[in-house]
Amino acid sequence: RMTSSTGSVRRWLSDNARERIVTNHTDTQRRLILHGAIVLLVALACGIPSVVEVAMQGNRMWQAAHSALLMLGIWIIATAAVLPLLMLAEPEASGLKWSLLAAGYSFMIAVILQAWTGVRAFSPEGSIITKIAFAANLVAVLSSFLAEGVTLVAASNGPCTKRSHATGHAPRC
Repeated sequence: RMTSSTGSVRRWLSDNARERIVTNHTDTQRRLILHGAIVLLVALACGIPSVVEVAMQGNRMWQAAHSALLMLGIWIIATAAVLPLLMLAEPEASGLKWSLLAAGYSFMIAVILQAWTGVRAFSPEGSIITKIAFAANLVAVLSSFLAEGVTLVAASNGPCTKRSHATGHAPRC
């Protein structure tokens, strides 16, 4: 059973933690927007050879690179926009930022190498370029899962999921 002094201390600790958690993410947001824009620029550049590829009835690897990098750039920019709502502490916000950047740049390397060579890198076999593309794919997948996991956990730990001490029920959101 919680006494009123314990409740006050717990409330003070909670408010203090909230101040540490809700930090100014402006610099992180700006950097994520910059890197998301770079990924989008490369995606748009991949659209140029994809037009030629479609006209020549090619294997559409440039079109896949174009589409995938567009989605990834938008994901990075969208995460930048909602970053303050996730109420992440600095280490978690930094982890989210670095995992998104790792995903963006490693996937960029992977899809461009695969489109350039025309070889899909689903295994570490083949030429050195295929091995590099495979490693970049692997980094992209793992860092994407990490970024999505941090985002999912942070979004599910919002104020709407906390139960009321008085009633034991979750508040309406």
